[in-house]
Amino acid sequence: MVIELSKKFLEVMTSEQFVEDPEVRQTCLYGLGSFGYHVPKGQYGDLLAPTVLVMKATIMEADAFGEDKLVATENAMAGVARLCYK
Repeated sequence: MVIELSKKFLEVMTSEQFVEDPEVRQTCLYGLGSFGYHVPKGQYGDLLAPTVLVMKATIMEADAFGEDKLVATENAMAGVARLCYK
């Protein structure tokens, strides 16, 4: 189920409808980091690269540490850390 949720969160993150919504983005980024961390080692395989790319893109955005984007950026950084730790 977590794999399916991860796929859905990635779909939402890349949807034009939600791409600029900071609350949806921060929720998805947090969820992706948590899902990747809790999935048994090696089973997150095909989702790892797109998940990291979405997180990296968030961290590297212009004004990523501005007031409107800070929480999403922090969730992306925490997600990358969780995935690296796992």
